Amino acid sequence: MHTPRLPVLTLVKTPLNKSRMSVLNGLSWVTLKEELTSTKLMKSSPKKPNLLWTAVSRLSLCIGETLEEKQQNITLQVVQRQLQAVLEKVQDWTNVVVAYEPVWAIGTGLAATAEDAQDIHHSIREFLAEKLSRDVADSVRILYGGSANGKNAVTFKDKADVDGFLVGGASLKPEFVDIINSRV
Repeated sequence: MHTPRLPVLTLVKTPLNKSRMSVLNGLSWVTLKEELTSTKLMKSSPKKPNLLWTAVSRLSLCIGETLEEKQQNITLQVVQRQLQAVLEKVQDWTNVVVAYEPVWAIGTGLAATAEDAQDIHHSIREFLAEKLSRDVADSVRILYGGSANGKNAVTFKDKADVDGFLVGGASLKPEFVDIINSRV
Protein backbone atom coordinates (compact mmCIF):
# COMPACT_ATOMS: atom_id res chain seq x y z
CA MET A 1 0.00 0.00 0.00
CA HIS A 2 1.32 3.46 -0.87
CA THR A 3 1.88 6.12 1.77
CA PRO A 4 0.04 9.38 1.01
CA ARG A 5 2.12 12.53 1.44
CA LEU A 6 1.33 16.13 0.60
CA PRO A 7 4.09 17.82 -1.39
CA VAL A 8 5.02 21.47 -1.58
CA LEU A 9 4.88 22.61 -5.17
CA THR A 10 6.24 25.66 -6.94
CA LEU A 11 4.36 26.52 -10.13
CA VAL A 12 6.40 27.78 -13.06
CA LYS A 13 4.56 29.14 -16.10
CA THR A 14 7.62 30.74 -17.66
CA PRO A 15 8.33 29.40 -21.16
CA LEU A 16 11.53 27.37 -21.07
CA ASN A 17 14.53 28.37 -23.14
CA LYS A 18 18.25 28.63 -22.41
CA SER A 19 18.06 32.18 -21.11
CA ARG A 20 15.24 31.28 -18.71
CA MET A 21 16.61 27.99 -17.42
CA SER A 22 18.17 29.68 -14.41
CA VAL A 23 14.65 30.27 -13.08
CA LEU A 24 14.41 26.52 -12.48
CA ASN A 25 17.64 26.25 -10.52
CA GLY A 26 16.92 26.34 -6.83
CA LEU A 27 13.19 25.63 -7.09
CA SER A 28 12.06 22.71 -5.01
CA TRP A 29 9.35 21.62 -7.47
CA VAL A 30 8.43 22.44 -11.06
CA THR A 31 4.94 21.83 -12.46
CA LEU A 32 4.62 20.64 -16.04
CA LYS A 33 1.10 21.28 -17.31
CA GLU A 34 -0.98 18.97 -19.52
CA GLU A 35 -0.55 20.92 -22.72
CA LEU A 36 3.22 20.44 -22.58
CA THR A 37 3.38 16.67 -22.07
CA SER A 38 3.08 15.80 -25.76
CA THR A 39 4.92 18.73 -27.31
CA LYS A 40 8.52 19.38 -28.31
CA LEU A 41 9.22 20.19 -24.66
CA MET A 42 9.12 16.44 -24.03
CA LYS A 43 11.42 15.50 -26.91
CA SER A 44 15.13 14.96 -26.50
CA SER A 45 17.94 12.79 -27.79
CA PRO A 46 21.35 11.75 -26.45
CA LYS A 47 22.98 14.38 -28.69
CA LYS A 48 20.57 17.13 -27.68
CA PRO A 49 19.07 16.60 -24.22
CA ASN A 50 15.90 18.49 -23.44
CA LEU A 51 16.50 21.54 -21.24
CA LEU A 52 13.73 20.54 -18.87
CA TRP A 53 15.25 17.17 -18.00
CA THR A 54 18.69 18.64 -17.35
CA ALA A 55 17.40 21.37 -15.01
CA VAL A 56 14.58 19.81 -13.02
CA SER A 57 15.18 17.64 -9.99
CA ARG A 58 11.57 17.40 -8.80
CA LEU A 59 8.59 17.41 -11.11
CA SER A 60 4.85 17.71 -10.70
CA LEU A 61 3.45 16.22 -13.89
CA CYS A 62 -0.10 17.34 -14.67
CA ILE A 63 -2.12 15.04 -16.90
CA GLY A 64 -5.75 15.15 -17.92
CA GLU A 65 -8.31 15.19 -20.68
CA THR A 66 -10.26 17.92 -22.42
CA LEU A 67 -14.06 18.03 -22.30
CA GLU A 68 -14.21 16.60 -25.82
CA GLU A 69 -11.96 13.67 -24.82
CA LYS A 70 -14.08 13.06 -21.70
CA GLN A 71 -17.25 13.00 -23.81
CA GLN A 72 -15.57 10.49 -26.15
CA ASN A 73 -14.81 8.27 -23.11
CA ILE A 74 -11.07 8.22 -23.86
CA THR A 75 -9.81 9.68 -20.56
CA LEU A 76 -7.67 6.66 -19.71
CA GLN A 77 -6.06 6.56 -23.15
CA VAL A 78 -5.26 10.27 -22.89
CA VAL A 79 -3.62 10.08 -19.45
CA GLN A 80 -1.71 6.94 -20.41
CA ARG A 81 -0.39 8.68 -23.54
CA GLN A 82 0.68 11.66 -21.43
CA LEU A 83 2.43 9.40 -18.91
CA GLN A 84 4.08 7.36 -21.66
CA ALA A 85 5.70 10.58 -22.94
CA VAL A 86 7.75 10.87 -19.75
CA LEU A 87 8.32 7.26 -18.66
CA GLU A 88 11.82 6.97 -20.12
CA LYS A 89 12.83 10.51 -19.25
CA VAL A 90 12.29 10.27 -15.50
CA GLN A 91 15.27 8.71 -13.74
CA ASP A 92 14.01 8.91 -10.16
CA TRP A 93 10.26 8.55 -9.62
CA THR A 94 10.63 9.49 -5.93
CA ASN A 95 11.01 13.04 -7.26
CA VAL A 96 7.81 13.00 -9.32
CA VAL A 97 4.25 13.82 -8.34
CA VAL A 98 1.52 13.00 -10.83
CA ALA A 99 -1.47 15.34 -10.76
CA TYR A 100 -4.64 14.24 -12.50
CA GLU A 101 -6.03 17.61 -13.54
CA PRO A 102 -8.86 17.29 -16.06
CA VAL A 103 -8.55 20.24 -18.42
CA TRP A 104 -12.34 20.62 -18.51
CA ALA A 105 -12.35 21.32 -14.77
CA ILE A 106 -9.61 23.96 -14.56
CA GLY A 107 -11.10 27.23 -13.41
CA THR A 108 -14.63 26.21 -14.36
CA GLY A 109 -15.92 25.22 -10.95
CA LEU A 110 -16.68 21.79 -12.41
CA ALA A 111 -14.96 18.81 -10.82
CA ALA A 112 -14.81 15.06 -11.20
CA THR A 113 -16.66 13.21 -8.50
CA ALA A 114 -14.46 11.68 -5.83
CA GLU A 115 -15.43 8.24 -7.16
CA ASP A 116 -14.49 9.14 -10.74
CA ALA A 117 -11.19 10.62 -9.58
CA GLN A 118 -10.46 7.47 -7.54
CA ASP A 119 -11.12 5.26 -10.58
CA ILE A 120 -8.82 7.34 -12.77
CA HIS A 121 -6.12 7.58 -10.10
CA HIS A 122 -6.28 3.81 -9.60
CA SER A 123 -5.90 3.31 -13.37
CA ILE A 124 -2.91 5.67 -13.39
CA ARG A 125 -1.31 3.71 -10.54
CA GLU A 126 -1.93 0.38 -12.34
CA PHE A 127 -0.43 1.80 -15.55
CA LEU A 128 2.71 2.83 -13.63
CA ALA A 129 2.89 -0.62 -12.03
CA GLU A 130 2.68 -2.29 -15.43
CA LYS A 131 5.24 0.00 -17.08
CA LEU A 132 7.65 0.55 -14.16
CA SER A 133 7.04 -1.58 -11.06
CA ARG A 134 4.54 -2.09 -8.25
CA ASP A 135 6.92 -0.42 -5.79
CA VAL A 136 7.23 2.70 -7.95
CA ALA A 137 3.47 2.82 -8.55
CA ASP A 138 2.70 2.53 -4.85
CA SER A 139 5.19 5.21 -3.87
CA VAL A 140 4.27 7.85 -6.49
CA ARG A 141 1.96 10.52 -5.13
CA ILE A 142 -1.07 11.08 -7.33
CA LEU A 143 -2.90 14.33 -6.65
CA TYR A 144 -6.28 15.56 -7.84
CA GLY A 145 -6.14 19.00 -9.44
CA GLY A 146 -9.54 19.57 -10.99
CA SER A 147 -11.20 22.45 -9.14
CA ALA A 148 -10.69 21.10 -5.65
CA ASN A 149 -12.38 23.42 -3.19
CA GLY A 150 -13.42 23.64 0.44
CA LYS A 151 -16.76 21.95 -0.20
CA ASN A 152 -15.71 18.97 -2.33
CA ALA A 153 -12.31 18.23 -0.78
CA VAL A 154 -13.73 16.23 2.11
CA THR A 155 -15.38 13.76 -0.33
CA PHE A 156 -11.91 12.65 -1.47
CA LYS A 157 -10.66 11.78 2.03
CA ASP A 158 -11.26 8.02 1.94
CA LYS A 159 -10.15 7.49 -1.67
CA ALA A 160 -7.13 5.17 -1.51
CA ASP A 161 -5.41 6.44 -4.65
CA VAL A 162 -6.04 10.17 -4.20
CA ASP A 163 -3.00 11.30 -2.23
CA GLY A 164 -3.89 14.99 -1.99
CA PHE A 165 -4.63 18.02 -4.14
CA LEU A 166 -2.96 20.36 -6.58
CA VAL A 167 -4.84 23.53 -5.72
CA GLY A 168 -5.08 26.52 -8.02
CA GLY A 169 -7.38 29.49 -7.46
CA ALA A 170 -8.82 28.10 -4.23
CA SER A 171 -5.37 28.46 -2.63
CA LEU A 172 -5.96 32.22 -2.61
CA LYS A 173 -9.28 31.97 -0.75
CA PRO A 174 -10.12 31.38 2.91
CA GLU A 175 -11.56 27.96 1.95
CA PHE A 176 -7.98 26.76 1.36
CA VAL A 177 -7.88 25.94 5.07
CA ASP A 178 -10.83 23.59 4.56
CA ILE A 179 -8.97 21.83 1.74
CA ILE A 180 -5.94 21.34 3.97
CA ASN A 181 -8.07 20.16 6.89
CA SER A 182 -9.86 17.64 4.67
CA ARG A 183 -6.63 15.61 4.46
CA VAL A 184 -5.79 15.66 8.16
